[in-house]
Amino acid sequence: MNSNKIFPIKPATIISHLLFWAAYLGFIVFIFSGRFPLEWALQRALLLGVIQAPLVYLNMGVYVPYFLEKKKYLIYILLCLLSIVAVYYLYEYFTQPDFERASRASRGGRPPQSSPNAPFLRFDRPSIRGLINIFMSSSLLLFSSIIKMAQLAAVKEKEAALLRGENLNSELKFLKAQINPHFLFNTLNNIYSLSMIKSDKAPDMIMKLSDMLRYILYECSDKDKVPVAKEVAYIHNYIDLQLLKDSGIKNVHFDENIRDNVSIAPMLLIPFIENGFKHSRIEDTENGWIHIKLETSRTKIDFHMENSLPQLEYSKDKTGGIGIENARRRLELLYPGNYKLEIEKKETVFVVSLHINL
Repeated sequence: MNSNKIFPIKPATIISHLLFWAAYLGFIVFIFSGRFPLEWALQRALLLGVIQAPLVYLNMGVYVPYFLEKKKYLIYILLCLLSIVAVYYLYEYFTQPDFERASRASRGGRPPQSSPNAPFLRFDRPSIRGLINIFMSSSLLLFSSIIKMAQLAAVKEKEAALLRGENLNSELKFLKAQINPHFLFNTLNNIYSLSMIKSDKAPDMIMKLSDMLRYILYECSDKDKVPVAKEVAYIHNYIDLQLLKDSGIKNVHFDENIRDNVSIAPMLLIPFIENGFKHSRIEDTENGWIHIKLETSRTKIDFHMENSLPQLEYSKDKTGGIGIENARRRLELLYPGNYKLEIEKKETVFVVSLHINL
């Protein structure tokens, strides 16, 4: 275990510890000074603090992290009891003669006399003095245990948060890496098809692909969020690229209502659109179609998409494959508790509705 976690040495920590011990010793002096001279009370309080302080820091440095936190309760209790007994006998060894002298001095050298008005807590009585010693030591142990357990819990939570952040970043990078090759593979297939028939549309497709790759490489590679307007431009390029395959395709509609240029996770919507183009068979201008709608405001993003499904493909997976599962996982990582994704696959229609609270 890191010693810095056991014994924090930050200036603020040192000051707080000094203030605690000053308050504690002041309390002991106040109790003793009601029965004994102030100078004597101050000396005895300092002696008690010197004996009890190692108990506190031994508890915080060893007992709690190595036994209590690891649920070795029996060993922890035994160690605490032994320590309390040791503190008791050490204090008694050094102070019992002084208590007797101070008690006689406070009575003017007279032997003790019983009185109905005599205080119940007489520190010159070994039994009462011992009980108070044990009570104070036990209280210090309890208080220091609570503080140390809270410190260890805070350290664990901080380490867990850092680990979650590292895992999140690693997983997001992996998920992005899944998206980009998948899209590039599909697009290069389209370019290859056009080049084979020596289509004049090939240069336009290459230019759009270049813009899209620039967006992926320079806008999305190291950012968790991008302006939604850039994502919309990417979607338009993607749709235009798909429509270049056949000039007769008129059954794809993308309606956008961008009221506020909010930010969105890059490449988040593309898997749904890719899935629509993959399965809708838009080349069949009578039966194939895609309708996409995107609305944004300062507080939300609403995406809705419907596309046709040929009946022959109804036996395929219900969620559209790895692309949509990828998008679902990214939503869970980036917008936990702040999104609602509904996917419904009917006999001839595939519907995606996504709502994100910003």
